[in-house]
Amino acid sequence: MHEVLGGLLGRRWETITLIFNFGIMFSFAAIQMVAVGNIVYYINDKLERRTWTLVLGSCFATTVFIPSLRNYRMWSFAGLVMIVYTALYMAFASLAIHQDDDLRHTAPHSIRSYFNGFASTIIFGAHAIPVELMDAMWQPSKYKLTSLYSDLFMTPVVLFSIISVYWAFGDNVQYNVFSMLPRTKFRDAAVVLMLLHQLIQYGILSQPLYIIVEKWFKVHQSPSYWKKTLVRTPVFMASLLVAIMFPFYGTLSSAAGSIFMTWLYVIPCAASVLVYWTSKSQKNAIEQPPFGMSWLSLHCMNLGAILWMAIMAGGFATWASISVLRNQAHEFGLFAKCYRCPRRGS
Repeated sequence: MHEVLGGLLGRRWETITLIFNFGIMFSFAAIQMVAVGNIVYYINDKLERRTWTLVLGSCFATTVFIPSLRNYRMWSFAGLVMIVYTALYMAFASLAIHQDDDLRHTAPHSIRSYFNGFASTIIFGAHAIPVELMDAMWQPSKYKLTSLYSDLFMTPVVLFSIISVYWAFGDNVQYNVFSMLPRTKFRDAAVVLMLLHQLIQYGILSQPLYIIVEKWFKVHQSPSYWKKTLVRTPVFMASLLVAIMFPFYGTLSSAAGSIFMTWLYVIPCAASVLVYWTSKSQKNAIEQPPFGMSWLSLHCMNLGAILWMAIMAGGFATWASISVLRNQAHEFGLFAKCYRCPRRGS
C-alpha cells in the first residue's frame, strides 16, 4: 500500500504509510511469540512462560531462512484450518459447561475497559491476514475480493466462539480461555494446533518486514542468500525482545491495533478523497463508486470513517489500551517471569 500511495501522492505519504505498515506487522509478529509462550503453558507448566517464549520463539528464527511468501501458501491455508478447529472447540466446549446459578454478564465495567475492548475489535478477523497478505503480494488486483471472502469466512467462526465463551463464563472469563476449559485430548490438540498456527502466522507477517529491511540495506536484489539472512536477523531478534519484555498478550494486541491499525483505515480513506477530489480525476478513475453511488456520497463515507476511527480508535481506544498496558507493566513488571501463572498447587 505504501508504494501505491507514494506513486499517487508523493514520498511523504509513502513514508508515513510504510511506518504504520511496518509497525502493525512487527507488533503482530511479536504478539505471535507472546502467544506461544502463554498457551503452551497449559499443556506443560514445568517451565515459566518467559522461558517457553524464549525456547519456542527461537524456533521462529527459521523464518529468516525462508526465501519468499510463495513458500507459505499451503501453510497459510493449514493455519486457517487450525484456527477454525480451535474456535469451534472453544465454542462447543463452552456450551457444554453448566452455567453457575449466580453467573453475571455485566461487562464492561468502566469506560476504560469498554474502549480497551473496542481496540480489540479493530483487529477483528486478523486471522485471515495470512491469505490476504499473500494474495495482495502476488495478485494485487484480487485483494478486495480476497479480503471480503476471508472476512466473511472468519467473522462468523470467531464470533461464534466469542459469544459461546462469554455466555458460559460471563464476568468470570479469565486471561486465557484454555485455563477455564477442562483438560482433554481435544483441548491439548487445540493448543498444539494454535502453536503451529502462531509459527505460520509469524513467518507470513515477518516476510514483508524482511523485504523492507532488505530494501533499506540495498540487498533485496542481491544474489547473496547470506547477505539477506544477515539483515533479516535483527528483525527477528527485535521481535523476540519485545515478546519477552511485554508478555501481556491481549493488552499488547489492543495497543497495537489502536496505535497502528487505526491509521491503516484512516490513511487509505484520506488518500481516496485527495486523489479523487477533482471532477477530472473522478472521470479518469479506473473504478467508479460501487452500487451506483456518487463521488460525493463516497467522499462523505470516507470522511465519516476517518472521523470515527481517528476519534474513537486513535483517541479513546489508544488511551485505554496504553493505560491498561502501563498498569500491567507496573503490576507485573517488564520481562515478567511468568505472567498470570497460577500459583503452584492452586
